[in-house]
Amino acid sequence: MARLANAQLIADAPVTEVPIDRLKLDTQNIRFKHLSSKLAVDEIERMIRQEPDTSELCDQILSAGVIYEPLVINLDYVVIEGNRRLACLRILKEELENGRLLGLPIHKFNFVKCRMLPKGVDEKDIDLYLATIHVKGKKPWKLFNRAKHIYRLNRFHGMSYDALAGYLGMGKVTIQRSIIIYNLILDYSRRFPDDKEWFHKFTYFEELFKRKDLKEFRDDKNFVQEFAKWIHDEKFRDHRDVRQLRKILIDEDAFAAFKKDGFSAALVVLENKDPSLSNQEFKKIKDTIDVLKSIPRSELGSIKSNAAKVRLIILLEAEAKALLAELDAMRASGNKVVV
Repeated sequence: MARLANAQLIADAPVTEVPIDRLKLDTQNIRFKHLSSKLAVDEIERMIRQEPDTSELCDQILSAGVIYEPLVINLDYVVIEGNRRLACLRILKEELENGRLLGLPIHKFNFVKCRMLPKGVDEKDIDLYLATIHVKGKKPWKLFNRAKHIYRLNRFHGMSYDALAGYLGMGKVTIQRSIIIYNLILDYSRRFPDDKEWFHKFTYFEELFKRKDLKEFRDDKNFVQEFAKWIHDEKFRDHRDVRQLRKILIDEDAFAAFKKDGFSAALVVLENKDPSLSNQEFKKIKDTIDVLKSIPRSELGSIKSNAAKVRLIILLEAEAKALLAELDAMRASGNKVVV
């Protein structure tokens, strides 16, 4: 409990105004720890400035005129929480000083409110505090970074699955899955060093481990290794394709097409066998067939005595016969239709 209390000390630390020129970006920023080389402060700022969310945040700060959430800094004035906000303030300060922002006092963005870490707070306390904001809190990191932080709390700080689940308010299974997938991503990066965007492949593995219909496959370590190779070889168009992977795996022809030419080719094979996969009209036909099959035969007596229900079934039969008659006529006239 002492650790959790220390993490709370950070959130409750008094707020003071600090010159933004005195503040330093965090070279240990979790968003950049996946990069092979350690970044210098100016490189980190350049990357933050290039991120799509930064421009939007600059507009929000300019519109509001203030930053509502104080930055969190350590005793060396390194920003532990709020690196993007600091980058935005520097952008706005530059624009103001260069005359690109009008109607604001020249010193508008010179200072920012900060909470300074109290004495006695160490790395684990900081990681716990960041978890409350970016793993379970209102400013969630991307899935890869959340999993990396959970992995860090487990691997380097020795927090058990139960402890993590309790602190983060997440299911134990979700915690375990995040750590498993993060390990798989690390393994992927080692196996395929040519993939410089390896950290973006997290979503593929997450889809694999989320889907109940793929459990029997992912329990096979050889399959998971092969799955990683499919990702590297770009067999999938994007991670959402994994949601239909089982259909491909259980169909010999589709699986052969997948291994040869990828997901799109496999989908063509499946759609040729089952047009309901890509055609809404045929999907409705298939759904109707499933409904008819699922009607309990014990209810036939009540259906028989209800004229409206019987009429609907008769109309269904009549429409099906009419459509088949048109198809037969097309065949007879030479316009062959394959069914």
